[in-house]
Amino acid sequence: MVNRCTAIPRLLWLANVIIALAHTGLRISELAGLRWSDVDLNSNTIRVADERSSRRKRKASAMRITKGRRSRVIPIHPRLRQLFEGLSRKPDGRVLHAERGGVLRPNNVLHTFICDVIESLKEKFPTPADEIGFEHGRLHSFRHFSAAKPFSGVPRRERSRSGSATPTASKMVEHYCHPRNEAAQRKMEQIDFIVEEDEEGITQEQVVFREALRAKMKALRVELAGSNPTPIERLLVERVVACWLQLAHADCMAAQARPASIAEGNYIQRRQDRAHRRYLSAIKMLAVVRKLALAIRVDLNLASRPLPEHAEPAPESRPRALAHSAEN
Repeated sequence: MVNRCTAIPRLLWLANVIIALAHTGLRISELAGLRWSDVDLNSNTIRVADERSSRRKRKASAMRITKGRRSRVIPIHPRLRQLFEGLSRKPDGRVLHAERGGVLRPNNVLHTFICDVIESLKEKFPTPADEIGFEHGRLHSFRHFSAAKPFSGVPRRERSRSGSATPTASKMVEHYCHPRNEAAQRKMEQIDFIVEEDEEGITQEQVVFREALRAKMKALRVELAGSNPTPIERLLVERVVACWLQLAHADCMAAQARPASIAEGNYIQRRQDRAHRRYLSAIKMLAVVRKLALAIRVDLNLASRPLPEHAEPAPESRPRALAHSAEN
């Protein structure tokens, strides 16, 4: 989405909105009302203000409110900080603006988001029939994404202890968003909310990993095949490489898994064991075929070797030849 917006000059403002929504979990109305006075780059935090208690704000019809009826503080992600540092500060004090520097209107932002982003990319990210998918994404979806992202890899029991996955109801997310908690700031820096993708939707990190994996598999094929492999050996080498890849994947999944039950842990272990047995079986079959092929090559070489013209007499004929020479 960000790449789509940055590629079109008139949508650069929408790219900034998407980055801010994804990294803060703010509602679009809260983001539209965000001012530079709410952003503290020294403490690396954003204050989302609820001004119901301010009489002066109510009289001036400039009161900002939140759905939770209270103010909250959010840590600033490094990517979001980079965005803030690159923005120019305008006289109205608002952080983000629309296409021509105007005030962000939630309905207008939503309309532009649907027409220029969702509709343009929905063929690239198709949604199965009777399911909710990419084409149903709206601005509020970034709030759910931002709240769920920190729970990636967290065991189910930890998620259930936190109650709800919303920033206001979850004790875990409340602890995570505490502005004075240095661990929360470090956690925020570790989360990659938006990754750079190429035209095929593959991130740069995935491209590097893919090329490294291909180079490793190619080196493994060359090492196992040798200088002059037979067709059967080539097939078995491919099988060994495929089983190696399956085993490596099973090992990685087992190392990263956090099973919620004993049955789930046993399934992961059995999957790893089966991949290991297949790998050893493929190696054994390649070794057996190589051993048989070597024996056949040795027999063929001996059979095709020509006999010398002046062969030495057989061992049993030597005594007779010595006796005959002694008589003479």
